[in-house]
Amino acid sequence: MDAVIQHPLFPTVAIIWTMFAMGSGLIASEKNRGFWAWVLIGLLLGPIGLLWAITADRVIPPDEARVCPFCGGTINKTATRCSHCRRKVIAEQPDSAAKIGREAAGAVFILRHAMRRAAGAARPPRPAGTRSGGPTGTPSDSPPVTPASGSSPASTGGTPLPKS
Repeated sequence: MDAVIQHPLFPTVAIIWTMFAMGSGLIASEKNRGFWAWVLIGLLLGPIGLLWAITADRVIPPDEARVCPFCGGTINKTATRCSHCRRKVIAEQPDSAAKIGREAAGAVFILRHAMRRAAGAARPPRPAGTRSGGPTGTPSDSPPVTPASGSSPASTGGTPLPKS
């Protein structure tokens, strides 16, 4: 083993082998495959791992995939030709009504947000010492309401008032 490591070409071969590993990882990651898994394959197989990464098919995410009607292979939604059987397929067109709906919803959101900001800027500032409304929505800076004597417990929130 020491004789192999001390050989004058060992550092050069090790650098080239590492470049094969990194190249296979980079090429595979461009095809939506795991970078580190392919670096390990490249370290183990060297140039064979690099060739394997080059010839490997691109992984298509499930939300962008559909099935070829002729061979059953997985192809991209916008593909005009199957990458497996090479037959011409009709590309799926995106739903134009859904696109218009998403754009309209975005416009409504932006308008509502702008209206709220404009309404907030148009309000006069509150005087010092006042607070916003309580849990019932009534302002707490208004004078407290006291029930008239002889009122029923239901009108006072269910608690009877002491008689004076």
